[in-house]
Amino acid sequence: MAKSHANPTESAEVEAVVNELIAAEMRALERNVPIGISMELAADEQKRDTLLGMNWWVRKFDVNAVLIGDRPLLTTPAAKWPCGIPLDVPRCVIALPISPRAIFFASPEQKSRSQMSKMNPGAILHSVNSETLRRAVEYVFASNTEMGDFVSPEIFGDANDAWRL
Repeated sequence: MAKSHANPTESAEVEAVVNELIAAEMRALERNVPIGISMELAADEQKRDTLLGMNWWVRKFDVNAVLIGDRPLLTTPAAKWPCGIPLDVPRCVIALPISPRAIFFASPEQKSRSQMSKMNPGAILHSVNSETLRRAVEYVFASNTEMGDFVSPEIFGDANDAWRL
């Protein structure tokens, strides 16, 4: 949609048809783009080596407070496309919620791991959960209803409709 709007055709009718076709296929595109990115990542030896050379760790929490969305792969800085990984940014951090009590992290810099180990667990949970809500397309999963208060209408619409248990 963004490309279509950024590069309009001379004909408003043709542009309307293209926009309608893209909109009709948006759900399939949202579902398939991450798969395509994963396949491209696996096929690119340099990108694969970059990932394999990163520092990997799992941060565990004492409470079931990690939300998992339908677009669970999170990065900082945020990638330009859904589920993308900014491997060209030396200080990037990858976060992947893997259970209600654990988040997988990866970063090319050991310093990122050291800094995060000193952070308040609540601050990490708040940051990751906020990003999960921001990036989710349709669903956010929680292990219990206690997380319902966190899912505010300002972030993700009506909390009762926004997440499934």
